[in-house]
Amino acid sequence: MAARGKGAAEFVGDHLSRAGLRSPWDREPWGKTFGTDSPMYRAYQRDGKLLMIGVDYETSTYIHLVEVLHWNKLLEQAPEVRYPALRRPLLGAFWDRVGTLNRGLVGDAQCRLFRIQEYLHTLVEEVEKNGVPYLQ
Repeated sequence: MAARGKGAAEFVGDHLSRAGLRSPWDREPWGKTFGTDSPMYRAYQRDGKLLMIGVDYETSTYIHLVEVLHWNKLLEQAPEVRYPALRRPLLGAFWDRVGTLNRGLVGDAQCRLFRIQEYLHTLVEEVEKNGVPYLQ
């Protein structure tokens, strides 16, 4: 993770923290990948925006955060529940239909720009209501 500008050091600092959400990518000596001190979670908390430049939902790391948020809720009910790997392109197609996003080009690259909070809240809600089609 890289950051530049005012507050950048604080934004990416403490990334090795073990606080927050559990994920299958948590390994020593690194912190929790999507923990409360991770840059991705901080961007979510601060209502940041995500700009996808020439990438699709298959490669969107933020859909992993959808999986992690959903999984951590499931773990509260059943501590040994399996990680819910999601069909990212299908979930992304849902977001493209219902989400508030701007589309455009940077050079020849297709781009999407949207608020991270709305994206995550919408997708977690969809997975909780209608999860079966999205599960791998």
